Amino acid sequence: MTGQPIELIVADIDGCLTGGGRSLVDLDMARRLRQWQLQAAEGDPAIPRLVFNTGRPLAYVLALVQTFDVRLPSLAECGLVMWIPEERRSALHPDYDERRRGLFRDLMADAEEEFMAGADSIVHFEAGKFSQLTLLAKDPHRSRDVAEAARDFLARWEEHFAAELTPAVLNLLPRGLHKGSGLDWLADVTGIAPERMAGIGDNLGDLEFMEKCGFSACPNNAREGVIARCDWVLDSGPAACMVELYERAIAHNRAVLPVHRS
Repeated sequence: MTGQPIELIVADIDGCLTGGGRSLVDLDMARRLRQWQLQAAEGDPAIPRLVFNTGRPLAYVLALVQTFDVRLPSLAECGLVMWIPEERRSALHPDYDERRRGLFRDLMADAEEEFMAGADSIVHFEAGKFSQLTLLAKDPHRSRDVAEAARDFLARWEEHFAAELTPAVLNLLPRGLHKGSGLDWLADVTGIAPERMAGIGDNLGDLEFMEKCGFSACPNNAREGVIARCDWVLDSGPAACMVELYERAIAHNRAVLPVHRS
């Protein structure tokens, strides 16, 4: 941790803001976070702004931006896609060039043939993505079953795409682009230094952006490797941990910002 104020909270969604893809959004938590966004927009320097850095598709992020009144850019598809609310537009990461886009189109075509041709496939895709292939398991299977079923497919593409296995999904990202490179892009666009950001996540892939932040936090049920490397291991799990993080960040800012010193 640093003695810097926290200007921005950068949040993973599944496992932090919500319990996962099948969990409902906690509306009481949402109201509290929205109220903090309003207070921050009205000029309270002790209250950080909120943005997202998630593997979810752009449309999902856009819906949550509206739900939580997020006014600064957020990241989808593990940092490869950005939604810029002020301009009402999306952008692709500057390093996601035409060569990489072509490789992604080839990857998707191969994945369609590999997984969607047979009726007995245990795999389906998360829809609406531009740069990241997310493989999900059909019930009653799990992500580790997907990884086993996709072993040959992953080997074919490992030169160009890195695989990330979470308890829920298997993600394939262009090598060298991830939530950490997304955070660097976010810092460039917003003008907020990573040292003045607090990152919250629960899976090992989140460390790529959390460890660039001046502060890192995780819910109490995060992966062990994440817990061991966080500044703040919060007392609560998904949803409630976001309120707890905000309360800690506001208390920290009131201690370090001159205007709030007694």
